[in-house]
Amino acid sequence: SGNITYRKNKFALNFSGGFGYGEYKGSSYSNRQNFYTDSSNYFNTIAASGNNNRRPNMRLSLDYDLNKHQSMNFTALYNSNNSASENNTEYSNLDRYSQVYKLSNRITGTGNESWSPALNFTYSIKGKNPKTLLKFISGFNFNVNNNERDFYQQYLNPDNTPTGSDSTQEQNTYSKNNSISLRINYDKPVGKKTSLNVGASYNRYNNHNVLNTAFMKKPENVFVKNEQLSNDFIFHQTITGFRASARYDFIPDFYVNGGLQAEYTQTNFDIKNNSNRYLNNYWSMLPFANLVKKWKNDVSITFSYKRTVQRPRLNELNPSLDYADPYNTRSGNPYVQAYYADNFDLIFGKWNKKYNFNVSVGYNALQKIYSSIRTLQPDGSTFTTWQNISGRKEYEASAWGGYT
Repeated sequence: SGNITYRKNKFALNFSGGFGYGEYKGSSYSNRQNFYTDSSNYFNTIAASGNNNRRPNMRLSLDYDLNKHQSMNFTALYNSNNSASENNTEYSNLDRYSQVYKLSNRITGTGNESWSPALNFTYSIKGKNPKTLLKFISGFNFNVNNNERDFYQQYLNPDNTPTGSDSTQEQNTYSKNNSISLRINYDKPVGKKTSLNVGASYNRYNNHNVLNTAFMKKPENVFVKNEQLSNDFIFHQTITGFRASARYDFIPDFYVNGGLQAEYTQTNFDIKNNSNRYLNNYWSMLPFANLVKKWKNDVSITFSYKRTVQRPRLNELNPSLDYADPYNTRSGNPYVQAYYADNFDLIFGKWNKKYNFNVSVGYNALQKIYSSIRTLQPDGSTFTTWQNISGRKEYEASAWGGYT
């Protein structure tokens, strides 16, 4: 990697670029026991894999000060990833006496190409008071991903000799997505001890995903498309947010601030040959507050509270069936709900030029957690999807520091 920087008067330019190459090899195994009402059996796998990838990247940043009150920034980024991998897995089914009664090998080859350009623009206006600041931030991200997977499965006798049966399948996925983000923030001091912050944000995400699945028909040796395992859908997610907060300084280095972030999330699917839109819309109210005290001996104590949201992503929402592993199929749940967490933290810190030391304790209360749930099917395979299950309480403590 390398970079070039140029600055003159009110103008600054920075350009950087790089290239990375990685090669990985791995092995794994899985031993599973299935329990039924009247019997049990075993399902074991042994796998070996190899992967390589190439990652070029570039970044261009321009800063310009129009005058002492107004400035702007423009940033362009480009990232790419080209990779190839192969995985060889042996599947074996054993009865309750650990005797093999079904055996097969599955070879998976994957090729992936992706391109991700992005543009960001920021415009700032400062008032006569440097703490008065109006900032507009916008961003546009674009991504194209082409993924090709080939599967070859050979069925064997328990003594590892070929049965003469095999299966060849290919899955090609073309995905194109983009996102637009707009945000405006305004900071304004009111008097000597109080300052206000208000803002709004808008994020729109669109994903067009096309999956074509085909099986090789024999003896003709031609690929025939499987409509049930193919899909063509567009996913939309829009998040609109509003924020207001205030800070009050009791005395120098002792202040409290708090506020509320309100967000409205809308998600839906537009699936070819399916009239169901799978609407999933909800409001999220996210309060937050901090109480901070600092002393002249570089000691500080902070007590903070915030409510956070974890939204399900496309992987958890996508209702299409993933048949890459016929023994472990999976699908998303378009109606899974976001989960929330109330986070309380108490932090003690000591900082100076030579060293710093920090200790924190925290408590988190999570509600409506979603998780992947795997269900055993009558034929010994499993089906995995996402569901909201329950809450969870977490207690945490940590310590960190540094010495110069």
